[in-house]
Amino acid sequence: MKFPHLAAWITHLIAEGILKAVLLEPPCTTFSVTRRPPLRDKIHPFGFDISDRQTEDGNILAHRSFQIGYIAAANGAIAIIEKPHSCKMKYLPAWGPLLQLAGATLVRAGSCQFLSIHQKSFVFLGINVDLEPLALRCTYPCKETPATYVPKLACGLAHCIAQGVFQMRQHATAASDVKVEGLENQLVNEVMLTTEWEVVKAWNFHWGRVLFPGAILLLCCWTAA
Repeated sequence: MKFPHLAAWITHLIAEGILKAVLLEPPCTTFSVTRRPPLRDKIHPFGFDISDRQTEDGNILAHRSFQIGYIAAANGAIAIIEKPHSCKMKYLPAWGPLLQLAGATLVRAGSCQFLSIHQKSFVFLGINVDLEPLALRCTYPCKETPATYVPKLACGLAHCIAQGVFQMRQHATAASDVKVEGLENQLVNEVMLTTEWEVVKAWNFHWGRVLFPGAILLLCCWTAA
């Protein structure tokens, strides 16, 4: 994820509508409150020493996740960014604006509420997805301990993503199902139907869509010649 060309490829996939959803889990190693000695704090969210290799990696990977989150928001895709509740990543300047996006939501999930033997709270920042089913917080005070995703939490995430993708498809179908009856121009119809036509130039379809701007440019160049 540190390579710019990989971020560019993911951006392309999202912008083209090929990739519908992403789950982003930047490592919180350098952002952890249990890190001793600490590498950053609220006043120095980028780190006490930004030239430190681990600190630099943490900054790059965190912002890669923020970057892809913004791309998803701009293109109507789904993005979920996960971090521990106590993680210092929330102190980075880019976290706040991302949370203020129209399609952004933030929920806190207690791993113990998903049948985990560990006591840890996760925070999920969702873009264009309903994460309310995951908003199950601990009902009693608990001390956070290291934890991984248990099957029930993983299934909950998968369900939220699947529901979001299904809704995206429904919206896309509704948007493409435009009623055009009665909108025809009779004069244009008559001209089109009574005039003899022949194919002079033709272009291939790409990903199910004709490249109109490129076709128009080629047509203009051909006409001018």
